[in-house]
Amino acid sequence: MKSKSRYVFDTNVIVSSLLFENSNPSKAFRYALKQGKVLLSLELLEEISEVLGRENSIAL
Repeated sequence: MKSKSRYVFDTNVIVSSLLFENSNPSKAFRYALKQGKVLLSLELLEEISEVLGRENSIAL
């Protein structure tokens, strides 16, 4: 039995893949989800939550 490949991404790649559907990070993340297992840590999930929870600080 062949085991699935395992993938690890940093916060920037995951956030970019969520925000920009056709970006390279998004393509890589979707590929990993289809082809193997994406490994996540509690610290990574907490950081993603913190980053996505920030208010937009860009002045228009």
